[in-house]
Amino acid sequence: MTFRFFAATLLILLLISGNALADLVIDSKTEIEVIGMGKMTIEGSQSFRGDKSYTKMLNSGMMGMSQESVEIVRLDKGVQWVLFPDQEKYAEISFATVKEMSAAMDTAEAQSGGYTWTTTFEELDETEMIAGAKCRAVHGRALGIKTDDPSDTAIIEFKQYIADDFKGAGELEAFRESYMESTGLNDQLFSQLKGNPMMAQYGQPMQELSEKMKAQKGTPLKTRFSIETSKNPMGTSMGNTQGISVLMSIENTITAIEQKAVADTLFQIPEGYEKTDISQMMGP
Repeated sequence: MTFRFFAATLLILLLISGNALADLVIDSKTEIEVIGMGKMTIEGSQSFRGDKSYTKMLNSGMMGMSQESVEIVRLDKGVQWVLFPDQEKYAEISFATVKEMSAAMDTAEAQSGGYTWTTTFEELDETEMIAGAKCRAVHGRALGIKTDDPSDTAIIEFKQYIADDFKGAGELEAFRESYMESTGLNDQLFSQLKGNPMMAQYGQPMQELSEKMKAQKGTPLKTRFSIETSKNPMGTSMGNTQGISVLMSIENTITAIEQKAVADTLFQIPEGYEKTDISQMMGP
């Protein structure tokens, strides 16, 4: 699975929000940084109507590339379509295919990486207004110390700002649960990372933190996630002044939530688009 497809799928999971009784539009901004690859910014807008969603994304920054893409999820058809407007092409990915890829990723075992991990999780005395909704904050942190080299440390952090109620909150779970069940994407971020050779060693604490985050009620409107280490796996001097290297960081923020009419034609493949293979369009 390509990094770009991972980024697109991740954005859908971060945004996905409900089998809407009223049409719903959610705007967001996601910033991703991966060591050795640089930074990517994704400006996204996702529209919902019934069992359909339409996500428009502008990806910029990663390895100097910039690309606009559109993804349409059709629960009624069991497919998602990735559109490339500049080339008038689209790729079709069946839920069965996504489920197979997800099952393959889930076979990877959660690893400790030879670290002794100490994990903490707490609800913070902190609130923030996000997209017009009052959010409470929760924070999870795992500190790992290498058993055979105490100078080798790693820090994994999750922080979420969770809204217990906002316009459209009552319509959240049906679409998301149906999509997750249909595709097997129970925890896409963790599944992706634990199958990555560089990140797999942090699988055990990521799984523990992820399970605690998923147990929270409400809807996260801002999510921050990072992995930092004192030993740079790239062998380069990309660390900060304390000698800490950021292996990966992701921040997703919902910037606007609006209930408004969405045209049903939005969820169709535009006339004249040519079908292509996803691997030919999304690169390595």
